Amino acid sequence: MEGGLRIGELARRAGVTAKAIRFYERKGLLPAARRAPNSYRLYGEDTADTLRFIKQGTGLGLTLAELKDILVIRQGGRPPCTHVHQLLRDKAAELDLKLRDLVDVRERIRRSLAAWDRQPRGRTPV
Repeated sequence: MEGGLRIGELARRAGVTAKAIRFYERKGLLPAARRAPNSYRLYGEDTADTLRFIKQGTGLGLTLAELKDILVIRQGGRPPCTHVHQLLRDKAAELDLKLRDLVDVRERIRRSLAAWDRQPRGRTPV
């Protein structure tokens, strides 16, 4: 189709589903698509880049709200590098805390299992 990419082609190029594209459009991460005379959505080539960015960002644990902020900064003509760097530092710190908590829970489970194994059958130390 002349004048833009239809949603299926855009989805293939960006490695996402058409449903995801419509979702991101509703959430404001993508601008509303132009419409062809037959009402098909038409997207610019740059939309595939934006979708790949969204996919990469969600893979790093960024929320849609955080990604939207980054896109707004970029659309405003400023490089979002400093903002992205801080977001990723915060995510790493958050993951470090979660990891410590998970390791702690794992150790408590192992201690409970070890205590369980030392008890006579039929008694549970938990």
